[in-house]
Amino acid sequence: MGESRVALVTGCSSGIGQDLAGRLVQRGYEVVATARRVEDLSGLQAGTKLSLDVTDDASVGAAVEAALAAHGRIDVLVNNAGFSLPGAIEDRPEAIRAMFETNLFGALRLIRAVSPTMRRQGQGRIVNIGSISGRWSLALWGGYSATKAALASITYAARGELGPFGIKVVLVEPGPIRTGFHPKTELAFEGLAENMSSPYADLYRRGRALNAALHGKDPGPEAVSRVVLRAIEARRPALHYFAGLSPGIRLVLAAPVGLREAFFEAALARVKG
Repeated sequence: MGESRVALVTGCSSGIGQDLAGRLVQRGYEVVATARRVEDLSGLQAGTKLSLDVTDDASVGAAVEAALAAHGRIDVLVNNAGFSLPGAIEDRPEAIRAMFETNLFGALRLIRAVSPTMRRQGQGRIVNIGSISGRWSLALWGGYSATKAALASITYAARGELGPFGIKVVLVEPGPIRTGFHPKTELAFEGLAENMSSPYADLYRRGRALNAALHGKDPGPEAVSRVVLRAIEARRPALHYFAGLSPGIRLVLAAPVGLREAFFEAALARVKG
């Protein structure tokens, strides 16, 4: 590969970020692995491990400066940090705001921080980890879906704005993936289901049962890492890539919105909260 390329990856403490960072190291990249708590990166072989809170401007600036001080350049940025919390939009305004701060504005902070360096280099690759949820918003998942739909729009705009400077911007949209999301989602549903005063209490119980039933056979994070690597190394990357989609999920995504809603409502009706 010649001179090692430098890849900065956010959200490396677990799941997709952790798996991707390890694979990038194996392929000869100089990896800058980041997480809110640097001690959560102890198991990674990355040469540079940094504390990075994507919701904090100063933290983002300090991490990018430290990466440049260590390596002199940043060739790849993977905006992977993010989280999901279920809940009816009426019940969860604070959670929705927090998800936007991390899932959307966190990615924007990193893009703004690395773009000047990539422009000076005359090249760079930015990969934003979206979700098929950005294409398919369902009851109890409206907040998360909104963040991913917004991230898709930002990705498309950034691709046009940064492309003339040699910076290629790509969106990777995973389907359901077996990561640390699901245990946290289960805990969130548990708390919601206990709120008997909510008009959505029954929906929460059924949503919790459906979530547990649907995610038993999800692919692991490696299904996403392989696609991200392809997006990073492609000479002419596509605008977006899907990752980890089963044939059933692909079929549902291709269906009209009304059929998607009917499918979800039928699935809810079959479970017992």
